Amino acid sequence: MATPLPAEYRLLQSSTLQEETGVAVDKTDDGANVSRDLYPRSYYDIKAQFGPQRTAQREALMAFLRANRSAEIDITLRGSVYRCRVVQAPSIAYQGGRQEQVSVGLRGYAV
Repeated sequence: MATPLPAEYRLLQSSTLQEETGVAVDKTDDGANVSRDLYPRSYYDIKAQFGPQRTAQREALMAFLRANRSAEIDITLRGSVYRCRVVQAPSIAYQGGRQEQVSVGLRGYAV
């Protein structure tokens, strides 16, 4: 069972989503193209960017991501739910003052 991303950690609209369909196209001996499915559904590479946070909020988010680094996490992005795993360690951008922004790389599929 996947762990849902707590609601207090909102994803920004600047988060990106790239679909990988799993279709490989090969060229045959006579130059024709042949397609084949490598897996049954599309997977998505997600660069999740979280809203600016104060240090305590950022630490809580980082603790959540560390605790679930090998678990499935359900996130909602633009109205769709994706079941993901962390594939790129979180990074922090300091935005001046006490505001910090966390981003993380996820990979998963639509639920």
